[in-house]
Amino acid sequence: MRQRPSDLLIYALLLLVTLAVLGMLLADWRLVLYPTLLSAGVLIALSRPGRSHRLAVALPAGVTVLLLAGYGALDALSVSDPQVSGLVFGFAPTTALYLFGIAPVLLLVGLAYACTFTTDDTEGTVE
Repeated sequence: MRQRPSDLLIYALLLLVTLAVLGMLLADWRLVLYPTLLSAGVLIALSRPGRSHRLAVALPAGVTVLLLAGYGALDALSVSDPQVSGLVFGFAPTTALYLFGIAPVLLLVGLAYACTFTTDDTEGTVE
């Protein structure tokens, strides 16, 4: 029997959630954070409409790459020099990276999703 792509995404989501739960049990925050970020991309891919759209793959992949890059940079910055001297816009570098790099990406994900995958409001209504 042939697997549908949505079935494979469900299996990937199950694996990622299992890894996150394992990270919670082992008290390893990296094993919780990174699978959770990857699961965001999987959930966006699962929620896309059934019709073919060229951004149906680009949006989940782009969101996942941006979040992984942002949190990876934050992780590397905080591990390499936790007592970093100097300020960026009046904030510690890690805080500035989160406020000006990661948080805007998180806010723009919903907007990009809404603009990309709009549906007709009259679909499925009963008159």
